[in-house]
Amino acid sequence: MAFHLKPTYGKQSVPVFKIRKNGPQHTIVDMVVQIMLEGDVAESWLSGENHQIVPTETQKNTCYALALNTDFECGEEYAEALAGDMLRRHAHLDTVRVWVEEREWQRAVVGGEPHEHVFVSGTEPVR
Repeated sequence: MAFHLKPTYGKQSVPVFKIRKNGPQHTIVDMVVQIMLEGDVAESWLSGENHQIVPTETQKNTCYALALNTDFECGEEYAEALAGDMLRRHAHLDTVRVWVEEREWQRAVVGGEPHEHVFVSGTEPVR
């Protein structure tokens, strides 16, 4: 019996942290990212030559570079930008799945007022 394998691989638990400095008031984006890639990589899997495989270190560094160089308002926008970037730069990929969990940060209250750039970490991902 013949069957077709759809090779899938990726990187999980990539911490991405960005501080947006919008004048005196700062905001924080704190995410944990997982990427799964699919595409024409069967030759690499069958021959042992990894030229078609995007290394996990490259995936992680792409997460960091994209967060640094891209404006986004939420995890969904970041995930869309990350998937688009991976597909544009790696033509042999046909599917990129991205999961993003955002962790919440609260403004610290100083002197009875929310501080513009001091935060207290939340404990659970919000989405």
